Amino acid sequence: YGGTAALLNSVAWVESSAWDGRYALVVCGDIAVYAPGPARPTGGGGAVAMLVGPDAPLVMAGPRATHAFEVYDFYKPRGDTEYATVDGKLSQDAYLASVDTCWSRLKAKLGAPAAAEQLGLNGSPADLRAFDYVCMHSPYNKLVQKGFARLLYGDFADDATAPRFAGDAQRWAGVPPAKTVGDREAEKCFVGLAKPDFEAKCAPSDTASRQVGNCYTAALYMNLLSLVSAKASSLIGARLLLFSYGSGAVATAFTLIGREPSGGSALALPPASPFTLERIATTAQLAERLTARTCSDLPTLTRALELREERYGQAGYEPSGDVGALAPGTYYLAAVDELHRRTYSRK
Repeated sequence: YGGTAALLNSVAWVESSAWDGRYALVVCGDIAVYAPGPARPTGGGGAVAMLVGPDAPLVMAGPRATHAFEVYDFYKPRGDTEYATVDGKLSQDAYLASVDTCWSRLKAKLGAPAAAEQLGLNGSPADLRAFDYVCMHSPYNKLVQKGFARLLYGDFADDATAPRFAGDAQRWAGVPPAKTVGDREAEKCFVGLAKPDFEAKCAPSDTASRQVGNCYTAALYMNLLSLVSAKASSLIGARLLLFSYGSGAVATAFTLIGREPSGGSALALPPASPFTLERIATTAQLAERLTARTCSDLPTLTRALELREERYGQAGYEPSGDVGALAPGTYYLAAVDELHRRTYSRK
């Protein structure tokens, strides 16, 4: 959630009387590694940088809803290992319950005329149909599918008599969302019911996360970049629903709207073109960069993680890992001295 906290703080600064005209740069990234076991295949790593300022091609609009509560679903109580202590079932339930709460609160806020006007709802229902695309925090893709289905269940809880909910869904008519978290039959029903909307609204954002794996605080914004890369200028005028989650736990739902910049920002000065959605997609070259990665096998990953385990917390050493596969310009750890001071080199 740290990336979202930085983004919201940066937006608040740009909107405030303290803003001095400069851009804010938000960089969120992490490495998700797990001890041997079922969670290890979900691991990954990545970073996303976001520039915050005026005349942006994506605008944070309307209200946002946050939910925070104490839960020991994923935490690091030990100083001798980087591996987290994870309660998988509890973490999944905390994620889904956070989707429920944030979605319910956001829709309640969108019921206010001023908020609805900001998003251009024009009398349309403030439900999942009001959003063109959805980006969600993605520990693994199956959980994203379940989380998306919770959005639909929230709409069902508000209006179970709607024709789109005819059939098997009526078994849960009148049942509050909180009572169905962990209900496998309800999950199966609503994941199936939500599938067409998921494919249209959410799947376009999962390109990177399905190939990279979880990267914690960067995961949501990796998905946003995937969506921009896939849709580019077609996002102009589109409403994007974003859901951010961090274990422990805190979550926020908020909205972005795509727009065509006027070209009046510093980023459009000659010889640069306006900072458009198309320019982001072209510059990022996401598909090409994913394809250009070096493919390694499972034993290679295991050896790399064993080396990380061996070196974790140590001082007075130079890393022995191979840097040959690193892309040109990559910074890498060159040494850690006896006082734990780190030195980096660039390839």
